[in-house]
Amino acid sequence: NHVATFHDFFFINRVIFSMPAFVVSAGIIGLIAYSISCGLPILIVARVGAVLHRKYPGVLSLGDFVQWRFGTIPTIIVTLVMLLTMSLALCAEYTSIGNLMELVIGGPRLPIIVCVAFVTSIYTAAGGLYVSILTDVGQGVFGILLLIIMYIYVAATYRPDHLPIPLPEELGPNYWGWAAM
Repeated sequence: NHVATFHDFFFINRVIFSMPAFVVSAGIIGLIAYSISCGLPILIVARVGAVLHRKYPGVLSLGDFVQWRFGTIPTIIVTLVMLLTMSLALCAEYTSIGNLMELVIGGPRLPIIVCVAFVTSIYTAAGGLYVSILTDVGQGVFGILLLIIMYIYVAATYRPDHLPIPLPEELGPNYWGWAAM
């Protein structure tokens, strides 16, 4: 019997749901490419969205703008692309929580995924977007608190004899990192 390690967990599933783990194989350059590719679109959408909202105050969403500007067929295409993107993100989230719980507590992951999907569907259907936003805010606050606790723990306990000045080969610039650019 092979017991999955944390290292195996990221290598096996990184393509499906764990892009930040790409740095394990792509090194520091891969991390930079990943950070830029995640952050830049958010900044662009925020800027373009604000400009569009000022220019067309009656338009409320991307689908609304496409319907107004281009008509029904492009609106259907945009809607299908957005549904595909959201479905992939949702599958990735369910896969990651199932795999994480399987790694932590063992046993099959499908019951955990079904329970998480059922609970989130119920509270989202009952409370709508407002409740979904509240849970996202709660997760953000919890994540920040966890980071603060981790920073304090590492600062208090980690005392290396020496830090490796050249990065280890697997973390340094390599082919996969440059390919990510």
